[in-house]
Amino acid sequence: MDCFFTVTEIKRQDFPLLEYSKTAFQNPINENLLDKPIVKAISSLSAAEHQQDSMARVMANDVTYRQTEVIHGFLETLNISPEYKNCLVDRIQNMDTDIKGLYDRYAGRLVCLDPNYPGTSYFSSVEGGFRVDQSADVSNVLGAGSTFFHESTHMLDWLIGKENGVESISSLYRLTDAVAADLNDALTSIMRSENCTYEKAQQLLSAELQSHWDVSFCVSDVFGGLTGNKVSGFWGHTAYYWANRDRDSIGKETFAEITQQRVCNLDALAYTQKMMPRTYEVYQNIITNATRYNK
Repeated sequence: MDCFFTVTEIKRQDFPLLEYSKTAFQNPINENLLDKPIVKAISSLSAAEHQQDSMARVMANDVTYRQTEVIHGFLETLNISPEYKNCLVDRIQNMDTDIKGLYDRYAGRLVCLDPNYPGTSYFSSVEGGFRVDQSADVSNVLGAGSTFFHESTHMLDWLIGKENGVESISSLYRLTDAVAADLNDALTSIMRSENCTYEKAQQLLSAELQSHWDVSFCVSDVFGGLTGNKVSGFWGHTAYYWANRDRDSIGKETFAEITQQRVCNLDALAYTQKMMPRTYEVYQNIITNATRYNK
């Protein structure tokens, strides 16, 4: 059964800096999915272009309003407290337009099986929905509402994937490969700058993640997933958790955690973008293309 538990529910770990054994990297990244972003110069607008731009902004605002209404309709179906609802509504109001568009398209197919689940929150493809604990999520240390958007993104990943004949859209884009490439880049950079062994580089990277414990939870979790927690900060799933899942699960977790950060924790998002630039580029490609599928 595909079950994906949110990192916010995993107990904080204190990993000592020990001498770790070397971890081999496999499954090289698909470079075709990692085209460099095109940076366009912004020229001054003529009067006509300014008018056209203003009209476009009005239309965009109207679309954003309608998107928000669709998502609000989904929230109305949930048995949640006014406090939690206000928390989620506030997050939705401040979402980037592309994320709003994603939720707008799939809000009618999202299923929250239990917003008062007393155990560890999770999404299950077998059950066709997700469960969260609203009482814990409303004051989530990683950002209020983080668990809701984490688990609902797991479901979005699954729904978009099904439309394209795969288990998840993050797997189709080989997001795990991008994470592995970023991890490899980080360790290689440390070995060169510190003139140290691979094992020492793992220790130093773990120390970096631990020193930024409040924003490194995504990087810590998925780097840990690739290395059996030999590279890890203070947040993450256990080595047992990862050992019982396939490699694509790392990409699925990455997709959920980055979306969660985009909605609930911009400081953590900035750290993730810094530490995993290739991963974020592939992630953004998924988001950009997601609403174009099967229209």
